[in-house]
Amino acid sequence: MKKLFIFMISILLFSCNSLDRFFKLPVEKQKIIIKTEFNNLEKDFYTLLEDKIDEKKREKLEKKVMNLKYKILKVRNFKSEEDKKFIETYSKLTDIKIQYLKDLQDLK
Repeated sequence: MKKLFIFMISILLFSCNSLDRFFKLPVEKQKIIIKTEFNNLEKDFYTLLEDKIDEKKREKLEKKVMNLKYKILKVRNFKSEEDKKFIETYSKLTDIKIQYLKDLQDLK
């Protein structure tokens, strides 16, 4: 039990350190990362819609989009008006995807 507790604490610390590295990146690199991740998730989204919707895949994709939304909201060093617009735009886009994925779940 003690080993499990130590293992969980070490994973938690490692993940927090990883997030800190992301948020210390320059603004332009953060934008590129957000755009790339969103585009990849959007491809996964349309791939999901091509066939009969698998609930496990839908749920997994919903979690990924929610994680991206969380990353977007955690970005604090976007100070210019253009950067704030970028955050607002991608925040809305992720909200739309999350809502659509939830609606797909309700159709089942």
